[in-house]
Amino acid sequence: MLTIEDGYIVKTQEIRENNGDGTMIAYLEITKYKVNKEGLLEEVIDKPVEETYTPIETIWFSPRTLNALIMANLFTVEQVQKLSKKELWKFKWMWKAAMKEIEKVIDNNNQLWK
Repeated sequence: MLTIEDGYIVKTQEIRENNGDGTMIAYLEITKYKVNKEGLLEEVIDKPVEETYTPIETIWFSPRTLNALIMANLFTVEQVQKLSKKELWKFKWMWKAAMKEIEKVIDNNNQLWK
């Protein structure tokens, strides 16, 4: 996907790879370009910036919990981890059992709530 941000052309590409151990890793590769004096695109910043994330579909959530997260526009484990429990409870579709499932996943990944 190409977008224009602050005068730069930004190319964003989602890359998904199988880890070989049954899990999947996904990340965004972001590259910035600018137009040089000759009118050609020139890459800005040394290398593409990679942001690793884990899609929530790869976690064994119940369908109801998965739907609650999707309805809250939360698509990655990292997005969920950035929110506090209080912030999660504000979502209309969140329910008690879903919160227990989410806590279990975060605890198993040795992640702490904000």
